[in-house]
Amino acid sequence: MRLSTEPAQAEAPAHQACSQCLRPVCQAILQSPRQAGPGMHKLTRGARMAMTEGSCQRIWVILSGMAAISTGLADGRRQIVTLELPGNIVCGLAAMTGSESWLEALSDCEICELSLQGLDGPLSDHPDLVSELFGLIHARVLEDAARMVMLGRLDSMERVTLFLLEIGLKHGLRNGNAIHVELPMTREDIADYLGLNAETVSRLFTRLKKTGLVRFPSRSSVNLTDIAALERRIPVQSPTAMPPTGAYLAHVR
Repeated sequence: MRLSTEPAQAEAPAHQACSQCLRPVCQAILQSPRQAGPGMHKLTRGARMAMTEGSCQRIWVILSGMAAISTGLADGRRQIVTLELPGNIVCGLAAMTGSESWLEALSDCEICELSLQGLDGPLSDHPDLVSELFGLIHARVLEDAARMVMLGRLDSMERVTLFLLEIGLKHGLRNGNAIHVELPMTREDIADYLGLNAETVSRLFTRLKKTGLVRFPSRSSVNLTDIAALERRIPVQSPTAMPPTGAYLAHVR
């Protein structure tokens, strides 16, 4: 799938093993005698890697930074389909048929690329890998279902509140009932993720700021001062909390 524009990206000169290599999916691929080894990519913000629709011949492991699977419409509009954080595994199954889809760096990213074509024998000979891939696909199906509810039933304020909780619980540093998160996404990025426009996102951020539940020390950072109060503002289950960003990044590197 060809992209009309693709900002330059640089590849790291050599692979350095990280704890992700201990995951079953990575181990099964790396231990294959025909595997040429992983490709390490360093992407600056805005850099893209093309995705082949309906294909899972290669997988990408997000090592650091924030990325997104994006789809472009014929009229130039963009939809951010998923947000990809450190530890996430991405493959072409998430690409939308009939449209340009790509993995896009929302901040500077490190990404490990592995090829399934280098496996020794058919996929059925690797039950651990099949089990891991099935688990990944199952998790994606659950995420897609939640996204359908969010885009189809939540109003604009509920979408923004849920987004801040999602990004805070998965990407932030927690202190009691408060969370601080560095947010590399622009207002346009957030709008493309939530199916809104940038002006609406800015207006809703201002409304939330007036409640005292959200503070913006800078345009690229957010303080969620009362997680429980924010959770009461949405009619769906809050995203599952993950380890704090600092500890999580130390684990995956």
